[in-house]
Order: sequence, then C-alpha cells, then structure tokens
Amino acid sequence: LYDTDQKDDGYRPTALMQLITQDTSLYVRLTWSDDTVDSIPAAKRYADAGEPEVYKRQSEVIDQFRDAACLMVPQDTSSGSNPSLVMGDLGHPVTLYYWRNGEGFVMGTAAGRGSTTMSTPAFPGSASHHAGQWRVVFSIPMTSGAMPLALAIWDGSKDHRDGLKYYSLWYEVHQ
Repeated sequence: LYDTDQKDDGYRPTALMQLITQDTSLYVRLTWSDDTVDSIPAAKRYADAGEPEVYKRQSEVIDQFRDAACLMVPQDTSSGSNPSLVMGDLGHPVTLYYWRNGEGFVMGTAAGRGSTTMSTPAFPGSASHHAGQWRVVFSIPMTSGAMPLALAIWDGSKDHRDGLKYYSLWYEVHQ
C-alpha cells in the first residue's frame, strides 16, 4: 500500500475461529499466532485554543501500530447477497465488532471503504496473549437464520493498519 512499508513476506498466521450460540448471543473465540504484543501509548488531549479544526487528540507515535481483530456482519441479510468485503457498500451496510489491544472493544458501522464510524459503547469481550497466541472472545447478537460473518486481524509489528491486514471471506453461521 505504501512505498515505505515492508513488502509482503508471504507469512499468514494460523487462525482458529470457534463459535457458540446461547439464546440470542453468538460467542466467537478467535485465536491466532502472533509472537509479539503490539500496543501504542494512548493519545493525549491538547487545548485547541478555541479552533474547532485543530485535532483534540494527538498521536504520540506515528510509526507503531496495535494488534487488533474485527468481526464484520451485514446489517440486512434479506437481499441474499453478501456485502463487499471492503467494509460493506452503500446498498449493503455492515456492523463491525472491533477489538484493539490496549483500547478494548467498540462497535462501528460502515457502508463502503472510508465510511467507517465507530461508537463509544463497548460490547462484551475478552482478550489475552499467551505462548505466542492471541485469544479474543467477542459476544455479539445472533440473528435468526443464516448469519454471514467475516473476520480481520491486524499485526502491529508488521505495520498493519487500515486496509493492510489479514482477512477472511464470508462464513455463514447457523443457529
């Protein structure tokens, strides 16, 4: 994506996704290999001197990235076709269930690349790193019938951010 980025080394992590349904919840345990635990310092707030266009939170570092994972679910499955894997599309928006190391779990929506909005309410989940593996558990609402689900993993030590990530195709979950 960027001239300054390291080239693709061909490595793909071993990942395992396990699912359990309980009542109206879907628990997704995502485990993947990653020898490093990548986090960055939290952004600091600076006074804006009354200028609304000045950023309120400045990044302390711009060349380090967090480990992260995300589940993407279509907001509407009635059309019979899955949304674009590039954050959905205008006719097929998606809900994002996102975890970032050091920041926790947040929900978001998207209707195409560049349209992502993240909300502040968190959803239930847990994350741990042990013996070279991340284990992240998401607790998300289960829809009735078939539920498409796609996942993405970011490895901070490989400079993954934005669209530079490992990702899956659509899986179909049945209750």
